[in-house]
Amino acid sequence: GQWFSDIVSISEKLANSGFIVIIAALDGSFQRKAFLNEDGSSILNLVPLAEEVIKLTAICQYCGKSASFTKRTVESNDIQVIGGAEKYSAVCRACFTYVI
Repeated sequence: GQWFSDIVSISEKLANSGFIVIIAALDGSFQRKAFLNEDGSSILNLVPLAEEVIKLTAICQYCGKSASFTKRTVESNDIQVIGGAEKYSAVCRACFTYVI
């Protein structure tokens, strides 16, 4: 959901029409900052509109603890670098800070 600039307005419209809306999205970038679309909107704008928010975690690929963050493992300053395990690792707070 984080890549769709109209996710907030469409989700609100659908929910107000009686639909159950379920959105899967990352809440932050590899820099631990909110994803911002070209219009300045963010997936985080959905939080105050939602009846329920479930934040899931992965398993830290370095220490095995609960991982709330994504660490990019390739060199790039671009915010959007599409990829999977070859470009990103799930990490806990400690490993985000200290693992190179």
